Amino acid sequence: MTRAGTQSPRVRRRAGARGGQGALLLIVVVSAGILLLIGVRQLFTSSALSARAGRSAGATTASLLAESVAQEGLWQFQTKANDPAGPLFEALRQEVYAPKPGALGLGELLATPVSAGLFAQAAFKDFKLEGFEASVVYQRQFEDLPYERFGLVRLLARVRGPAAGSEKSVRELELARGFKVVLAGVPRPFDQAALFIGEGLAVTDLNAVNARRKRYIDRSVAIASAAERFATSAPASLTSRYEALRKSVPARQALEASAPELPANPGSLLFAVWRDGQQFPLENLDLDRRLQSDEARFQPDETRLTSAESALAAAPSDPAAHTGFLEAAEASLRGLSSLLGRIWAFHEGFRMIDSANAAHAELVSRQERLRLAHWRRVAFFRFDEGPGGRSCQQQLDELLKRLTPLNGVVLLENTKEPIRLAGPIRGKLVLVTGSGGVSLDGVSAPDPAQDLLTVVSLGGPVSVAGEVHACVASVAPSAGGQVGPVQMQPGSTLRGGLILERIASGSQLAGRLVRASRYFSGTTGDDKLQRPRTGHYVVGISPVGTYDRVSRR
Repeated sequence: MTRAGTQSPRVRRRAGARGGQGALLLIVVVSAGILLLIGVRQLFTSSALSARAGRSAGATTASLLAESVAQEGLWQFQTKANDPAGPLFEALRQEVYAPKPGALGLGELLATPVSAGLFAQAAFKDFKLEGFEASVVYQRQFEDLPYERFGLVRLLARVRGPAAGSEKSVRELELARGFKVVLAGVPRPFDQAALFIGEGLAVTDLNAVNARRKRYIDRSVAIASAAERFATSAPASLTSRYEALRKSVPARQALEASAPELPANPGSLLFAVWRDGQQFPLENLDLDRRLQSDEARFQPDETRLTSAESALAAAPSDPAAHTGFLEAAEASLRGLSSLLGRIWAFHEGFRMIDSANAAHAELVSRQERLRLAHWRRVAFFRFDEGPGGRSCQQQLDELLKRLTPLNGVVLLENTKEPIRLAGPIRGKLVLVTGSGGVSLDGVSAPDPAQDLLTVVSLGGPVSVAGEVHACVASVAPSAGGQVGPVQMQPGSTLRGGLILERIASGSQLAGRLVRASRYFSGTTGDDKLQRPRTGHYVVGISPVGTYDRVSRR
C-alpha cells in the first residue's frame, strides 16, 4: 500500500525513459539539419568550383587556339617572305624612304589554314576565331639605304570560348618579331664591277706603259717613213706592196687615238664593267710586265728588220733586198700593232678613276659599306671563336646542314683558322670572314638562277683554287686597316667578280676572271631603265620574340 501523493518506482522509471527519448530525437533532428546544411553548402561550393574550372579550361583553350593562329601566321610570314611566287615577296622588297614609316598590312597576304581546320573539329566547336590581324608596324633604313631595312611584324589573334553563365572566355594573343631586309650580295655599286681595285696604280707601272706606248708609236711611224723612202727605188712589181704597207700604218695622231695614254694619277681607282661571260686572264693586269714579255717575243722580228734596212740601204736597187725589207717590216708592224692592241684593250676594259673625277669620292665613301660595322648591322647569323667553344668552321657547317638553302648574311669572326668552302652551296648567301681568312676550292652554284655566293674577307688571306662561282671581296675591317693577301692560283677560274681594296704583299693574281652579271643587283631610285632586282634581297626573321602577350577581352 502506498501513500497518497506519491508514485511508485516503476512509474518514475517510465517517466524518465520518455524524457530520454525526446532528447535523443532532438539530437538526431539537429544533426540531420547540420548535415543538410553542410550538404547544401558543399553542393553550391562544388557547383561554383566546377563552373570556375570550366571557365578556366575554356580560357586556357582559347589562349592556346589564339597562339596557334598567331604562330601559324608567323610561320606563313617566314616562308612566304622569301618565296618569289607569292605577293608577300614583292611587298616586302619595295624601297622605303624616310619619313615614311613603312607600315604594311598583311591580312590578305597571310592565311592560316591549319588553325582554321582546328576550329572545324568537334572538340573545338564551341570556340570561335573572332579576328586575325597581321601587319608590318614600321620599317627603318640601315644607314641611308631604302632597300636594306629592319622592321617589326605584329600578329594578333582573338578567340572566343564557350560562355559560362554571364561570363565569356575571350582571349587575345599578340606577338611581334623583328626582321631584316638585306641585299644578298656585295654592296652597290661594287656589284656592277667585274673587277675593282682601290689602288689602281698597284696593278702595274702605268708610267712605264706610257713610255712603251710612245716607243711603239714612234717605231710604227718610222717604219712607214722608211717604206715611203725605199719605195722610190723599188721595182715596179713591188709598188703595190709598198703602197699597202704605207696604208697599214695610220698617221701619228690616229695611232695615238687608237691606243690612248693611260692615266697614271696617284690615288686612281680601277673599275671594270664587262659583259656577261667575258673572260680576263688576271696575269694581264700587270700590263707593263706583259708588254715586256711580248717585246722579248717580237724582238727577233725587230732585229731582222734592222738588218733588212741596212741591206737595202747598201743595195737600193736589189729586188731581193726590197722583198726582205717588206717582209721584215710587215712582221714588225704586226708585233707593234699587237703591243698597241694590248694597251687599247686595257684602256677599254678598265676605267681609271682619279681624284678629280666626281665618281672617285663616291666610290671611296661607298667602301665603308664593305667594312665590319656594316656587316654587324645587317648580319642574320654571327659566330665567333669563344674560349673553349666550337670553331667558326664547325658552326658554319652545322648551319649549312640545318638550313638548305641558306639565305642571308653570315658573319664569321674567325681569327685563327681560315674558313674552308668546297663543293655546292645552296642559297643567296653573303659569307663574311675575319682575320683568319677564307679558302675556296671548287665551289659551285647548283642552280645559277637561285644560288648566289658572295665572300667578303675582312683583313684575312684569300685563296681561290679550281673553278669557283662567287663574287669575292678583300677589304680592311675598318678604314686604314690591314688587308690580307689574295692568292688566285694558276689555272683557277673565278666566275663572278673580284673586289680588292688594295693588293697586299704576297698576293698572286693568276688564273681567269669570268664576269657573271647575275651578281648585279640593279639600281636604287626612279630610273625606269634600270630597276632593282628584288630577287637579290632576302628577309630574315629574328628567332627571339620582341614581345608576346595574352589579354582578356
